[in-house]
Amino acid sequence: MDSLLMVLPDYRRAGVYQAQIEPSEIVAAAKTAGLLVFQVNLGKASGKASLLDALAQAFKFPTHFGRNWDALNDILSDLSWVGGSGFVLLFLNADAFAADNPAVFKAAVEVLQTVAKSWREKRKPFWVLLEGSAEWKAHLPKLMLG
Repeated sequence: MDSLLMVLPDYRRAGVYQAQIEPSEIVAAAKTAGLLVFQVNLGKASGKASLLDALAQAFKFPTHFGRNWDALNDILSDLSWVGGSGFVLLFLNADAFAADNPAVFKAAVEVLQTVAKSWREKRKPFWVLLEGSAEWKAHLPKLMLG
């Protein structure tokens, strides 16, 4: 399989994946590839509001962010205030959040898949990498090396 340095800049392959790579390796490769990295630790998040708050804080959303799924889609499909040639959104402890909030997790993944598609159309990589335990089955494609 290709190295992260080859994969991450490729907008055609970008999307929502369960990451089976150490977060530190993802961050280092993304930064080396010139992509902006946003990390959100979901270990203590509980529900939609705290997920949206964590994203707003990580991306420094403008104050007009509406704190709903449509607003999340709109704001993540823009990101004009952060610039950058591409983006990696790394969710830490996503397995715990998914287990405790299955409906919210499912809705968030659907929004993030739509956002990733819109960035592919703009020819910019937008990766969403969900990190969790090795046993976790997120029912998403897996991004792994080797």
